Amino acid sequence: MARSLHHRLTELTQIKRRLVWLAALLFLGIAGVVARLWYLQVMEGELYEHLANRNIYRVVRLPALRGTIRDRNGLLLAGNRPAYNLVAVPEDLTDRRHIPDTLRRIFPREGDRFEEALATARRKRAPSFRPVILMEDIGWEEMAAVEQHAVEMPGITIQPLPVRHYPEGKLAAHLLGYVGKVSEKQLGSPEYAGYQGSDEVGQSGVERTYESVLRGTDGHKLIQVDSLGREQQVLSVEAPLAGADLYLTVDARLQREAERLLAGKRGAVVALDPRNGAVLALASRPTFDPNGFAAGLGREAWHRLQSDPAVPLMDRAIQGQYPPGSVFKIVLAAAALEDDLGASHFFCDGGLEYHGRRYRCWKRWGHGETDLHRAIVESCDVFFYEVGLRLGIDRIAHYARRLGLGEATGIDLPGESTGLIPDGAWKQRRYHEPWWGGETLSASIGQGFVLTTPLQLARLAAAIAGEGVLRRPFAGAMAGHGDALRRLATGDDVGVLPLSVAHLEALRNALEAAVEGRHGTGRRSRVKGIRIAGKTGTAQVVGMEEVVTTDGKGVKRHRDHALFVCFAPVEAPTIAIAVVVEHGGHGGEAAAPIAGALLDMYFRHPEMAAPYPKGAALRAAP
Repeated sequence: MARSLHHRLTELTQIKRRLVWLAALLFLGIAGVVARLWYLQVMEGELYEHLANRNIYRVVRLPALRGTIRDRNGLLLAGNRPAYNLVAVPEDLTDRRHIPDTLRRIFPREGDRFEEALATARRKRAPSFRPVILMEDIGWEEMAAVEQHAVEMPGITIQPLPVRHYPEGKLAAHLLGYVGKVSEKQLGSPEYAGYQGSDEVGQSGVERTYESVLRGTDGHKLIQVDSLGREQQVLSVEAPLAGADLYLTVDARLQREAERLLAGKRGAVVALDPRNGAVLALASRPTFDPNGFAAGLGREAWHRLQSDPAVPLMDRAIQGQYPPGSVFKIVLAAAALEDDLGASHFFCDGGLEYHGRRYRCWKRWGHGETDLHRAIVESCDVFFYEVGLRLGIDRIAHYARRLGLGEATGIDLPGESTGLIPDGAWKQRRYHEPWWGGETLSASIGQGFVLTTPLQLARLAAAIAGEGVLRRPFAGAMAGHGDALRRLATGDDVGVLPLSVAHLEALRNALEAAVEGRHGTGRRSRVKGIRIAGKTGTAQVVGMEEVVTTDGKGVKRHRDHALFVCFAPVEAPTIAIAVVVEHGGHGGEAAAPIAGALLDMYFRHPEMAAPYPKGAALRAAP
């Protein structure tokens, strides 16, 4: 009995001890919970309040409309159209690392690409609340399918976005340029501070040059969302500010005619106003449709453009580098006049013997006794061979550079080439060889190492037309909103031709006779009732004995390039033109008629000759 009582007391003692420990553990647990709650609510309260609010409130970016681009008469060349993108907000996805199965069923071919887009966003450590673009510019049927299954796909939504649109298609494509996604390299530049990876920016042409003008200021709205990330209420809105409208100096009618005249050819046409340097037309063929870039050019399409042997993305007007051929004789003529060789006479029998080699003139039977005036009018090679030998390559290079060749013109377009004006020092640096006399003969007629761009040649013609002043060409005239416009670029004077007034007049007279004279090589550029001055050029591509061949597209290769420069009307020039036709043959046959047709169209519309920009016409702000 006593043992049974003792056993019971022992059990009761153990139970009491266990209850004490249990109570202690319970107390410690409650104390821990209270301490944790105090820590979370008091010490970390603000942080978790912010995190909670972020799940309720969200800031949505409102992209600004890009400013329009218009010609000098207000014709729309680049605008915007509405588009709709399929986007995913990783924070709202059921599985942040993968797209919903429903979306895979709607877009069975695009599932893997969608997954890659999410993975790329994670690699870049993009915020989980920032939308990831899965597909751009989707169609109405696709959009309807997404909306129909929206409840099954939290985090998947349709986002409206303006897309660049070029209503005239390929017209002035190289001048306008195109837009594309900002690259990672650009994002790392201070110039693109504030841009996001999905932003569209100007990548070429005036779209790139005037990016800061055309780009607007994005707005924002604060919204309340539900647990699925769907918008419930708009709390505040900061409206976006559209970019400024850009007015160009070009006339779309003249631009369209220049491109029509180049149809089926490779080459460029540049027309400038010699009074101020304004670009009237700037055409390059072949060309491309910038709408393809705005809509999102695929890899295959981009590869086709990049690998196209015709190089349609190259703006031949400012980037094409061509031997100027006989157009370069303008440089030799200017040098001869200023270096007391202007009164020289040389006999042309169809060629010049030099160190055992015969350098031919284009006229096989020769021009006979020739002076400077006739040499320009009839483009006698032998006369300029003789002048070149007396000047030497360094003097030739000096005058060529003073006339604006071999250097960038400074036009407000990206990617301009400089061309090449060689001299003895350049040859030594480049090839570690001395300059040879035979190379001087080639350079004297614009061959050999000499390279120029169509824009440089147009500016040279404009300088001769414009009282000997070299001006910086410009295409962007005004920008602003509505009637409040400000001037952008102007044709700054950047130099004066090294010619006296008398010598400049003599050169102008010879160039006029080269078109209007009976034996002028530029006769096919004539326009009834208009006095035109110009110079033809034929630039050898390979060798004089090269066989002419034709490829499958009908383009003749290894033929000479055809060139022509001119200005008109001679008494008061308002337009200067340079034409280059690749593999076109003789300048007088292939290039001069293009210039003539463009001039004919220009003078049939007298309003085109009005100087631009005209502040009064557009009520521009000073």
